Amino acid sequence: MAIDELKTHLASVLHGSIHTVFRGKSPPMVLQEVYGLLAAYNLIRATMAEAAEVHGLDPLNLSFVGSLEVLRSSAPYLLVRPVEDWPELRVQLLRDIAACHLREPRRPKCYPRKVKRKMSNFQIKRPEDVGFTCHFKEEIVLYGPS
Repeated sequence: MAIDELKTHLASVLHGSIHTVFRGKSPPMVLQEVYGLLAAYNLIRATMAEAAEVHGLDPLNLSFVGSLEVLRSSAPYLLVRPVEDWPELRVQLLRDIAACHLREPRRPKCYPRKVKRKMSNFQIKRPEDVGFTCHFKEEIVLYGPS
């Protein structure tokens, strides 16, 4: 899910129709751009998690695309406002991000690592493995600021 959000929504122009070309002329500069994209992605996800926590929502039910649009549209507005107004603007920003719900809730799904090939280090995939679901919310341990 994160790779899709990075490639399709964050690192592309016009909602995935035009791919971003890295402007760095050397490998270290391209790597710096990639690190910048990863940092931006993590900041967006952290802001979404904070908005969900403040408003008592499940962060998995917030829309990344909607949150990205809220942040993109509010960034120029934040730059022209004085620093004294930022705390109240931050509260409004978290409220706007919390309003970005998914149309349909995500299905709980996870699949054990198995393959169909005979020559593999993993177990063989069987018909009973198809549609296997796990309760990932109980298995995820969130590490955040304490």
